[in-house]
Amino acid sequence: MTKPKLKSPSLSLSLSLSRARALSLSASILDGSISFTTKRMTRAFGNPLIRHKLIEAIQFKR
Repeated sequence: MTKPKLKSPSLSLSLSLSRARALSLSASILDGSISFTTKRMTRAFGNPLIRHKLIEAIQFKR
């Protein structure tokens, strides 16, 4: 049996800022989920390092 190919993976992102000013970014990919927290990161989506780590985590989850 082969895995069904997805036309586009479903990806949902949630962003929250706590009182300690720690940015929490969590992503849920299909049935798997990843979450990580970066302190004092105001431009998470614009930061290539954060984006790279997120892509790595998504690929690792598959």
